[in-house]
Amino acid sequence: MENQEISKELLFSHFEGSASVRQRQLIDEWARKPENEEQFYWYLTEWEMAQPGLAVDVEQGMRRYRSRVELTNVVTEEEIGVPARHYWPRYIAACAVLLLISIGVLYRNDILYANLTTGPGQVRSWTLSDGSRVKLNASSELRLPRWGFGQTSREVSLKGEATFSITHQANNQRFIVKAGDGVNVTVLGTEFSVYSRPGKTEVILSKGKVTLQRREQKLVMKPGDSVIVENGTLSHNRFVGATHNTIQWESRFDFDRTSLSEVAHILEINYGLTVDFSSPELKSLTVSGSFQASNAQELIRSVSQILGIGYSFKASRVVFLSEPAER
Repeated sequence: MENQEISKELLFSHFEGSASVRQRQLIDEWARKPENEEQFYWYLTEWEMAQPGLAVDVEQGMRRYRSRVELTNVVTEEEIGVPARHYWPRYIAACAVLLLISIGVLYRNDILYANLTTGPGQVRSWTLSDGSRVKLNASSELRLPRWGFGQTSREVSLKGEATFSITHQANNQRFIVKAGDGVNVTVLGTEFSVYSRPGKTEVILSKGKVTLQRREQKLVMKPGDSVIVENGTLSHNRFVGATHNTIQWESRFDFDRTSLSEVAHILEINYGLTVDFSSPELKSLTVSGSFQASNAQELIRSVSQILGIGYSFKASRVVFLSEPAER
């Protein structure tokens, strides 16, 4: 068969598995010829790099390539070393193919996924392609597929804190949030919040119904439910009012017997501050109530006044003091 009869489009249909039996036979005969091998692998690499859901197995590709070389080229011990001149194009092509595949593997996550992020003290909202809305709290990251979201699946990964308002799909497609501690939250259409920081994961349901799974544990949450995974232990609770919410949004902070150590963690996460204590005993002090604070210093001042303690705030470092500062 003549080379020009094997087009790029025909090869792509072959790679996709849509070529006819006769076409596959002709392509196989064409690809076995040494003069066509370079073109075949170039097109194969181009097709693989264009498939966002394709996991490229470099090791398997190397084994397949070596096997093909061993079957088609008989090399004596004396010939090993410098390749013959007429093999140079093929070696260059093979190196280029492997380089492209390696780059694809290295940057695979950047190619396949988009990251929605917020910095310290920043809160942002997005509407996803399926119509669902997400609000990210400070220093948080949500990862979702660049292609096929809302079509083949609706699965995202969260690091940090977020509130979701999920749009129900006509085909009842599930929306899955992967959080820390192996927690997966599965919903159809509802409103809920997820807190996913190192050492603690919490899910709070506002409306609708969600299924939460962690390893072999699986439970159904109802509005008002809170599930916390901390220190490897899962607890399922109900709460009344908003004071239980672990997520503290910009300008409003609700505390319910919250330790000063936890307040310090919020300051570190939300505002990127470094927090220290003049005495270890300060960490166990607790504060309750709702506070309005437009910035970090307002929150620090309010908490310190309630607890009757002092603080110093210079640059990005806060130190809580046992005694109130002199006026």
